[in-house]
Amino acid sequence: MDFLGKSDPYFKIQAYSKSAGKLQTLIKSNIRKKTLNPEWNMIELSLLTLCNGDKSKKFIIRVYDKDLLKSEEIGSVETSIQDLLSRKPLTLTYGRKSRGTIEVAQIMVEDRRKYSFTEYLQGGLEISVAASIDFTMSNGKPHKPNSLHFVNPNPHYLNPYQSAISAIGSILAPYDHDGMINAYGFGAKLPPHQSLSHCFDLNGQNSLCQGVQGVLNAYYQAINTVSLWGPTNFAPTIRQAIKLANGIMCQDVQQYTILIIITDGAISDMDDTMDAIVEASFYPLSIVIVGVGNADFSSMNILDGDGKRLQSPKNRKYAARDIVQFVQYSQNLSMEQLAAETLHEIPGQVTEFLHAQKIKPNIRN
Repeated sequence: MDFLGKSDPYFKIQAYSKSAGKLQTLIKSNIRKKTLNPEWNMIELSLLTLCNGDKSKKFIIRVYDKDLLKSEEIGSVETSIQDLLSRKPLTLTYGRKSRGTIEVAQIMVEDRRKYSFTEYLQGGLEISVAASIDFTMSNGKPHKPNSLHFVNPNPHYLNPYQSAISAIGSILAPYDHDGMINAYGFGAKLPPHQSLSHCFDLNGQNSLCQGVQGVLNAYYQAINTVSLWGPTNFAPTIRQAIKLANGIMCQDVQQYTILIIITDGAISDMDDTMDAIVEASFYPLSIVIVGVGNADFSSMNILDGDGKRLQSPKNRKYAARDIVQFVQYSQNLSMEQLAAETLHEIPGQVTEFLHAQKIKPNIRN
C-alpha cells in the first residue's frame, strides 16, 4: 500500500452466495489514480443479483489500493440498499481501525422486471374490444350466394363475415372487461339519405353491442339496411379506435383497447392508414386485421411491422412499436390454430406498452 503517497483506489461489491457457500464479487469499479479522495464512475447492477430484490439484505463494499504487484485492502463496510438510500456516509474499517468514509453521490433504484400479460390481467388491467366490418362493394351483392355478405335463410349457415365475427370474437371477447363491444362498419351508404360513411355505428344507434352475439345481431341488421359501396378506407376506423383508447392510463387505472378490422382485401387509403397506425402506436391500442375471402392480402404485410417499425409517408414519423397483427381467416382452421394466430402478438404488444410507461401490475386485495 502506498503509505507515503496517494493511493490508486477501486472498490468491489460482494455478497454472500448460498449456492457457492462464500462471498462472491458482483462488480468492480474503475481505478482512480493517485488520489485519497476518489470519485468513481456510476455503476449499474441488477437488484435481483445484488440482494434478490430485498432492499434490507446486506452486502459488502470493499475498497482496495491497486499496487504494481498486487492490490491491498484499504477497508470495507457492510450496508444495504436501504442504508444507501438514506445518503448517510459509510465508515470503512480494516480490523478495528477506521479507514475513512464513503459517500454515495447518486443512487437510482429502478424496477426493470418484465411482467407478463397474465400478471397485468390478474392485477386488474381492463381490456376493451372493438370491431369494424368492411361493407364495400368488392364483397359482392348480399343477395347473391357468392357474396361474402350473403345471408342464407338457413340460420345454421354463416357467411365468412359472420363466421369470422363469431370465431375471432369468441377468442378475444373473454378478455373484455365489461362484455360490451364497440362495433362499427365502413364503406357503405346509410339510410335515409344514402350518405357515404367510412365509420358508422353498426347497430345504427350507438357503437356498443352486448358481446359477440350482439355484434352478430347488429351486423345482420346493417347488412339488410345499408348499401355496399366503397372505397376500402381503414384510417377513419383506426382514428375512432384512438379516441376509445385515449382515456386515463396510469398505475391505478390500466386500460387497453384491441381493434378487430374484418375485410375482404386491398386498402384504398394506404398512406392515410399508415399515418393513423403510426399515431395509434403511441396509445394503448392493438389492431388485428382479419382477411376473409381469397383476395390478395400482401399489402397487409406492410402494416404488420414485424422486423422494422412502420413509418408514416406523410410526416416521416416512425411508429413507437408494432401494433398490427394480420390473420388470414379460413373456416378450415381449428379454433386452436385461429387462437394461436390471433393472440400471437397481442400479449407482447400490451406488455411492451405498459413497460414503456413504467406501469407495473397492481396487487389486488
